Amino acid sequence: MREGGRFHAILLPGGVTPAELAYADLVRALGPEVDAHPKELELYIGSEPPTAWGLQTEIEGIRRFADEAGFERFHLVGYSGGGACALAFCAAHPDRLLSLALNEPAWAGNEDRSEEEQAYWRRMDEIMSLPSEEMMATFFASDEPAASQPPPPPPGPQPPLDGVTASRPEDDACCVPVLSPRHGAAPPVRPPGSLHLGRPVGSRRGSG
Repeated sequence: MREGGRFHAILLPGGVTPAELAYADLVRALGPEVDAHPKELELYIGSEPPTAWGLQTEIEGIRRFADEAGFERFHLVGYSGGGACALAFCAAHPDRLLSLALNEPAWAGNEDRSEEEQAYWRRMDEIMSLPSEEMMATFFASDEPAASQPPPPPPGPQPPLDGVTASRPEDDACCVPVLSPRHGAAPPVRPPGSLHLGRPVGSRRGSG
């Protein structure tokens, strides 16, 4: 809704960059009319994942965050792992959302994959199982379209991330079993085009 003429929004990041840093430019671009709150995923709040962490942990974290911010209804944005968590929250609490915006939600669309797509992921699984010193070289040596060589980094010093990510879990391996249907634990939602929520949410414009 709007309070004092402002829109309410919660922004969920992916797994690498902390929420405040990931959405700093967007928050500035949105300006004072949008009360935008970047929210860290529960998985990354501490140096270790929460005990028995799962999508329900993230759903409750979003609900609690919104309640503490005084957001009865709000716009929810999610990228990558944050997108998967946003989908799960949308399925659990559709009445809390004015809109849902997703950018590459993790594993959404994995249902009903073609034989070609399943073969691709089997090849990716084989590459991902290699030792780290072999993994990237094997990937870039493959004939997969996604394996084109990355562009060179821009000139000048690169922004330091060691201090930013040092307190985060070592990698995203702890979240894959929860977010990935191919690891036997799919999120309790369907891809965006077929969300079963009782009524549309992502394509509807709210009043504020």
